Amino acid sequence: MKVLITGSTGYIGKSLINALTKDGVDVIACSRSGEQSSQRRITSLKYSLADYQNFHLPKDVNAVVHLAAITKLDKEADLSAETEISAAKKLYEDTISMGAKFIFFSSLSAQKTVQTKYARVKLEIENYLSSQPNAYVLRLGLVYGGEPQGFYQMLLGLSEKLPLVPIFKPIPKIQTSYIGQVCASVKTILDDNATKHKLNIITNTMAFDDFLSQTAFFKLNKSLVFFYIPKPISYLLNEVMKHSSLKPFGLDRYLALSFGYQLFESDLCQDEPIPSICRSCNVNRYLLIREAKAVLSYVYGQLPSASLIKRYVHVIETLHDGVPLYLKERLIFSPNLIKYYDNTLSRHPELFDRIVAASILIETTPEGFNEFVNCRNRTVGSSIRDIVITLFKEVIAIVTAPFFKLLYGVHPTRDKKYDI
Repeated sequence: MKVLITGSTGYIGKSLINALTKDGVDVIACSRSGEQSSQRRITSLKYSLADYQNFHLPKDVNAVVHLAAITKLDKEADLSAETEISAAKKLYEDTISMGAKFIFFSSLSAQKTVQTKYARVKLEIENYLSSQPNAYVLRLGLVYGGEPQGFYQMLLGLSEKLPLVPIFKPIPKIQTSYIGQVCASVKTILDDNATKHKLNIITNTMAFDDFLSQTAFFKLNKSLVFFYIPKPISYLLNEVMKHSSLKPFGLDRYLALSFGYQLFESDLCQDEPIPSICRSCNVNRYLLIREAKAVLSYVYGQLPSASLIKRYVHVIETLHDGVPLYLKERLIFSPNLIKYYDNTLSRHPELFDRIVAASILIETTPEGFNEFVNCRNRTVGSSIRDIVITLFKEVIAIVTAPFFKLLYGVHPTRDKKYDI
């Protein structure tokens, strides 16, 4: 089988070429440069949306995967939305004249309520292909996994550089597409196993700040700090973006997620489980990170490092199947409040196990050893200071205990095993 791929040097294109060639598929990689590849099973052709009328499709292809797109419509003076639409139509007509399959990569943002040019172009091409034979449309969310590139790489770059990450309210829910799932979906179409001609490739649905937290933690070893921008400001900025030619960092596409964005059901092309951002379920992993910060902070007395949090999460995934505690928000915000549950630990064995695990983990790590065991470098003054601070905290805890019990209730929920 021979497959032609436009936009072959992009994020998805590179991963797709690797996946197909591993399965013995011959690939014609089309890009603006047309640079030849030294890899087996790959030949290169020059393809440009700006010069699409002069492109001649090879006669021996079995399928065409159209990935080439104008991602910065407002900055490319010589390329317009009409150019991209016309290029897609001509490529489809050339493909169908040879009896080959045509696979078009679209976006979940291609809906009438989303007013970005990117979404409108994708939607118009979708509408054209919907009535055409032998045409398949793969609709993707925010693609992640593999070597970061494109919008995914930009998000990681901003997360790495910014000390505070802005999140516009209402916090948008995004639908993500794992790159492995995307490649598997193309293979399914090539093997004639696709049940539909329009497929929503969705791996997870999650809040945008959750996605950033997880990718930053596991890709950058960094815990993000967010500040939230009120909804009125977000709404005003969204209206400005609709009429402005300046759209830094894809801000218009981000704001479109918050206003009028519709969520879709996934059309998975295979039954095998697809890994999410990390090893366990993405929601559980995020809750485990929050739990780790709270429990370790309570035991350790200070904010734990990212490496210590990772160790804790690994322990819970190994010993407790990755099931997190559903800690109340007040315990997440102020881990010291966990002390008011100490007298009821017998009723909450899961919390007791987590505190024991955190204690052992801290004592057996270098930072915990230096804090609790290695006292040779501690001066008399620092020891006296720590004793005074500890006694002061205990007095405060005793004095404020009745108030917090009255405010938050004496006992947490008892009928759910993991509710704290």
